[in-house]
Amino acid sequence: MKFRSGPWLAYPIVMTVAMIVATKPLRAQTGCGQGAGQDITVTNLAQNETVGYELLLIKGNLGATADGIHLDQGPVLSGSQSAPPEASDGSGAPKAVRDWPAGGGRFKALVHLKRGQNRIMLSAEGHKTFCLDVNYSPNPSANRIRVVFVLAQDGSEGAGVIPGPPGDISDLPSAKKRLAFGALLLETAMAELLHDAGRSRRTVNFKRDSRGLVEVTVFHSAYKDVDLRTKTPDQLWETFHDELDSAFQDGRTIFLSMLGGFGGGALGGGSQAMFGTSTLYSWAQDLGELTNRFSDERKPGDFQLEDESGFRNAFWANYSTGIGATMHELGHALGLPHSGDGNDIMERGFDRFNRIFMIKEEGALITDEAVRYSPSSADRLFQSPWVLPSAPAGVVAKARRNADLTLGRIGNRITLSASASGPVTVDLFAPDGVRAARLFMGTLAAGEHGFTLPRLTPGLYFCAVKRETAADGATGKSTKGADASGTQSALVRIVIP
Repeated sequence: MKFRSGPWLAYPIVMTVAMIVATKPLRAQTGCGQGAGQDITVTNLAQNETVGYELLLIKGNLGATADGIHLDQGPVLSGSQSAPPEASDGSGAPKAVRDWPAGGGRFKALVHLKRGQNRIMLSAEGHKTFCLDVNYSPNPSANRIRVVFVLAQDGSEGAGVIPGPPGDISDLPSAKKRLAFGALLLETAMAELLHDAGRSRRTVNFKRDSRGLVEVTVFHSAYKDVDLRTKTPDQLWETFHDELDSAFQDGRTIFLSMLGGFGGGALGGGSQAMFGTSTLYSWAQDLGELTNRFSDERKPGDFQLEDESGFRNAFWANYSTGIGATMHELGHALGLPHSGDGNDIMERGFDRFNRIFMIKEEGALITDEAVRYSPSSADRLFQSPWVLPSAPAGVVAKARRNADLTLGRIGNRITLSASASGPVTVDLFAPDGVRAARLFMGTLAAGEHGFTLPRLTPGLYFCAVKRETAADGATGKSTKGADASGTQSALVRIVIP
């Protein structure tokens, strides 16, 4: 893989985000803790943890003889944020995959989350049922990755738009499903690898449509197929960088350009990551296909298909290398260089992308995942304004419930509307609660006010206003909108690009 020099999008961010909220184990509830036998333990997530991405990876331990684990997803729990869209798999048809393989006392399972607090019940024969509560609060960043399926000017959108074995679906809708579901895997993989590197879970934000599904843009170049085939990968990168910038660039977009039909190339940098789709035949269309696709031992040569698997010559290996290399090039576009660590995604660790999600490879238990972000890669990625945590659950809802104080943002100004006069403090906070700046402290009259934002490191912030209220002389109770201590507050979430 080649790193293309370009303006890196990594900036130092003085933000330490602690999104993991550990609580005591759940008390017995319907289905939870029932059954006799061994315990199921989740090892990578805490109870009531908040994540900013839809596709949740659950890793854990169970009895050594268990060969599978069953997953049931309960309704969104009370107290959640405004709900839907429903969980999506990038295809418009949510699929709940109930059963996942286990072996050697370990398991990995995946589930599509719905917005808000999700209850996931894990069970296995001879085990007590375990309930895991996880909140899904989508990454709030306005910076996003746009997935683009690039075709030549005369490129067909009909059958055969991607290569594939006989009987496999290879039309445009299938290509879009594979890329959209792949984007969900990339979001999850980035968050998990950062967590494995000792950081909190952060990830990128892929552009979604009005239904909340990952959007795949089909884009026809101004160049015909015969012209594109004569271009080098560098020339293709330049061509599509310029064309996509002209068509879509708004200063908040990185393009993940997947090349359809006319050739390949692997380059990333600036505002574009580019990769070919000659092995897209091996990718899963949805969660229901994932285990089979990562276990498919058919040989590409038997079907006259390209093998780009690091000489492992199997469909599953082409899937792993293909999506792993896509993540590698996206890393370059996010500002990551090659790290020199052979197991890093930013080196040949991308060949083993499958091990992030699977417990077996070629029928044998995986004992060494051998894929990670090196400390240097994790440090750089953690500083990128394109890689943000989720918003703490309930923040937006809390701000809307208080009608007496209203916060907003216009350009580099924070606006405040107060219904009554009184002492007020206006502060900016990082997501971990550390104050980044104080905008105002003093007495304000009722009415409209404005405060200029200071120069800030790009990233996610929360602006909070608090006002001490006078007690009602007749009742001794605080005025309307105040809490028990006589304090009113409001919050607004802002992203500094």
